Amino acid sequence: DRRMITVASTQLQESYPDMFKPSQRCRPPHLNIDNLRDAIFASNILSKQDEKITTSKALLDWMLKQNDELGKKYNHDNKEKKPDGSVNVIKSGIVKAKRFGFYLGLESSWLYKTP
Repeated sequence: DRRMITVASTQLQESYPDMFKPSQRCRPPHLNIDNLRDAIFASNILSKQDEKITTSKALLDWMLKQNDELGKKYNHDNKEKKPDGSVNVIKSGIVKAKRFGFYLGLESSWLYKTP
């Protein structure tokens, strides 16, 4: 599982190099590769799917699908606040995510979605 996660995460990083930072405390919409791998492993997403993810390509495809779904959400809603009024994601993060077409760093809810 770890090797599959590493390969898929590295391929994602290579596809969106501007959205990955070396700091483990980077701000949204950026991701840190180590934090991403740990989050994928901890979320147990590989075994949660109806069609179990068994290859790094399948994992990468699933992550890209989640990115597309988040993109639709942020392009449709265009909200920066939660229902309680608190700030969810800073506006500059949303603008940058839209510019690069990479939304996975805006929130982590996508890790816990099952089809």
